[in-house]
Amino acid sequence: MKAWLQLTGGLLIWAAHFLGIYLIASVGEVVAAAADPGWRLGGLVFSGVCALAEAALLTALIRAAPREGAPGFGRSIGVLGAVLGLIGIVWQSLPNLIV
Repeated sequence: MKAWLQLTGGLLIWAAHFLGIYLIASVGEVVAAAADPGWRLGGLVFSGVCALAEAALLTALIRAAPREGAPGFGRSIGVLGAVLGLIGIVWQSLPNLIV
């Protein structure tokens, strides 16, 4: 189980971010307008928390020692997923900063 979390943790955080941002924007649009400053700030705070979680995972994966038998392959895939997830989180957060 730990190996799967190591491999897919970054992508799971990114998926949770996508769902959370979608939910915040949808609720914001139903209640008032998603472009209101409160909803935008909520989205940015949520994005910041997800980016920090992604950065913490990335740091842990980089610092982890490779295990015997598998010379860091799983860790390398995990780092790649975490980097892609961090880029995705930043990309998905840009509309809140621009609008």
